[in-house]
Amino acid sequence: MTCECKNQAVPLKLYTTTNLNMTSSCEWFKKDIEKYESDPFTSACKAWGQLSYCTTVNMACNQSDTILNWVNTTLKNKVIYSTQLMAEESLSKALDNEFTALYQIASVISSAPHDAVGSWAAANMPKVHKMLGGITNRLRALTVKQLHDLHDDTRDFFDYTTGAGSLIPGSSEWVAFKTKCEAARPLYCESMWTTDPDGALEGDKKKCPLDLPSPDSALKCDAEKVGDGKCNRECLSEACFFDGGDCVGKDLLPDPYGDGQTESAFSTSDAFLRAGKFTVNTSPEGDLHWLDTPDDYYLNSTKRRCDSPEFWLRIGRLPLEDDSPYTYFSGFDWALRYTSWFTDNGETAPSSTFRASRMLGCDAYNKDMKQNYFDFYSPNEMETFVSEYTTGMQNIRDGGSLNTAEIEEIQAAIDELNQAKDFLVSGTAPMTEYFDNLETAIKYLFVDWETSDVNLDYAKYFKECAPTTCTFVYDDTPSSAALIAIVFGLIGGITTTLDAILAFIYKVCRRTILGPPTGDATPTSEGDTNTHKKTAQAAPSSGNAEEIGVV
Repeated sequence: MTCECKNQAVPLKLYTTTNLNMTSSCEWFKKDIEKYESDPFTSACKAWGQLSYCTTVNMACNQSDTILNWVNTTLKNKVIYSTQLMAEESLSKALDNEFTALYQIASVISSAPHDAVGSWAAANMPKVHKMLGGITNRLRALTVKQLHDLHDDTRDFFDYTTGAGSLIPGSSEWVAFKTKCEAARPLYCESMWTTDPDGALEGDKKKCPLDLPSPDSALKCDAEKVGDGKCNRECLSEACFFDGGDCVGKDLLPDPYGDGQTESAFSTSDAFLRAGKFTVNTSPEGDLHWLDTPDDYYLNSTKRRCDSPEFWLRIGRLPLEDDSPYTYFSGFDWALRYTSWFTDNGETAPSSTFRASRMLGCDAYNKDMKQNYFDFYSPNEMETFVSEYTTGMQNIRDGGSLNTAEIEEIQAAIDELNQAKDFLVSGTAPMTEYFDNLETAIKYLFVDWETSDVNLDYAKYFKECAPTTCTFVYDDTPSSAALIAIVFGLIGGITTTLDAILAFIYKVCRRTILGPPTGDATPTSEGDTNTHKKTAQAAPSSGNAEEIGVV
């Protein structure tokens, strides 16, 4: 059927509805950030040290909400032009094409700023990181050399107060540095890039061939040369602070394969301390400082090389078997934090456990983009863990064996677990289960398509089109009698046609076989085809009739 439309331009908003619902995570992060702004102690993000991540997610959600409003408005104002009434299937396809085009544009708009930031960081931050690494090693070297300058063999055994012999402060530290540095072999790991690139990236010194391939590996470093402004390859060891940064390079260009840049392979950027290396108020671990913490205090799996764009962009994951004791979002076994409440009160701790997975990398922003806390355990397992532990701890709290201070302490632990559940299960899980991570959520504008749709109401479209005239063609099935009549009619037509064809064929064949028909006289010569005719003439005036032969 073909119908002519009175209204040939009808806006989509008159016959379509668009429901673009963002994941519930966005609403949760918005409310928690509002809690933080009004009362920081009520914020789950603040309580669990994830405020930076929460802020990033909330800003991304706000941006996506603005872009989706633009998509809705633009789609509603779109007009599909047609002089004729469109079929429902064709109209639905046109609507899908319009929406898909807008959604793809919106995705580009949403992702472009993040891509630009990432590209800028990859191009510039490795140089900054290399420079800071060199400065760090130089500061470490100058610190111990300052102690060396204070060290004077003549005065080592003189005390102005008592007159007795003693070492002045700092001299023992210099002696320890000198002994360790000059006993260390330089680290040349150039061959690791072909044999074990992941090991080189992680900075695992145990995998590094200490004796080969460098011909200088047998040389020993003179501690006096560390940080003297000249690159001494024999001092490229952790114990010598990688020659105090002297081999970093003046131009700071990334040189991921040069043995002169070996120190960058063992950067502690984004590194976590090993278990047992972080003890509050215990010397020396309790007073650890990023400038002085020994390299071997860090987990090898958490160290990253950040001196070139290739490594800057690489993101890894903290292995399940590695954990760091001072943060619960770095693979730590959460059960270890709460088990003592059960064992100290003669109870058996629940068997469930939970570890939040952690992304590792040089760029903190890029890590947030890739972060998913549920790579090791699911949200359901996290809920089970919290439920079992909080129930058990509530029973201990109400058992009557705790004093007032202990009751307050265990209640704080229960509240802490509930906040963690709120953050992980109510906050991050809806987003990461659907999109896997924040980067993908931003690309698709946080839209949850399980609850979202774009609908077409064809009845409304028909009404808005307001057809004036319609022409239609339909198929009909004839009766048995009609079919018989049609068949006989066809047979009659075929017979007549065959008769005419056969007559024509007969004449042609007869003429071919017998030749042309003959008359009263034979032509006098070859080619003469004249025939005899009789012509009636007018009667003579005499009245006598005369027969005239016509030659």
